[in-house]
Amino acid sequence: MSVDLDWTLLPDLPQRGRLAEVVADLAADPNVVAIWLTGSLARGAGDPYSDVDLGIALRTEAYAADEMPAAQASQRMTFDV
Repeated sequence: MSVDLDWTLLPDLPQRGRLAEVVADLAADPNVVAIWLTGSLARGAGDPYSDVDLGIALRTEAYAADEMPAAQASQRMTFDV
């Protein structure tokens, strides 16, 4: 997954540096197909004490059904990407 992000859209908060590192590490994993920011930071309402809410989509074929928690395995969804 290629990552070319404009970090200037995110307020200059302490979380920004670590978030950039985490996103770069996740993007290097071939099983990661999407990463998105949610919550107060995504809305531009974050502050130095805000947590970081990330959504991460993975390729389902990379994981066997018996490795997933039972609830997730029964609701397994497949997407063509």
